[in-house]
Amino acid sequence: MDGSLLGTPAYMARERFSSQPYDGRSDVYSLGIALYQMLAGRLPFMTPHRDPLAMAIMQREEEPPPLSGLNPPVPEEMEAVVLQALRKDPGQRPRADELARLLALAAGLPSRAPSGGGSAGPGGPGSPTPSTPVSQAARAGKPAPPGGETPSSRPPLRPRTE
Repeated sequence: MDGSLLGTPAYMARERFSSQPYDGRSDVYSLGIALYQMLAGRLPFMTPHRDPLAMAIMQREEEPPPLSGLNPPVPEEMEAVVLQALRKDPGQRPRADELARLLALAAGLPSRAPSGGGSAGPGGPGSPTPSTPVSQAARAGKPAPPGGETPSSRPPLRPRTE
């Protein structure tokens, strides 16, 4: 590469705008932008004429507006997961497998993402297969996800009431 920038600036993690190294957590950030846009009906960082330089500065310097202010029915749990994916420091963002688990829990769905680093793959030691919900794995004597919660032990999500 000759230093050119590849990607859509509105969805690029801040580390992609510089010479910092990046990994899969840059993709988690991009997914966080898409989730935010789906839940809020707009991008988290708005600039006049979608100016790429202004977008890069906003992503580096500013926090996204709270989803609750743009779409109050978004459950707090879902907002927390989306904002975690949009953290400025890539080391503070979840890995893709962890994001999948957090999203499933926030939505009250069975978590089908393998736990434990994602390298064991389907059927790996201590992780349910993709077709086995975590709640069934826990009943079978396999470890529960971190925090001990399973979708079946949580009440369904309700919109905020304010």
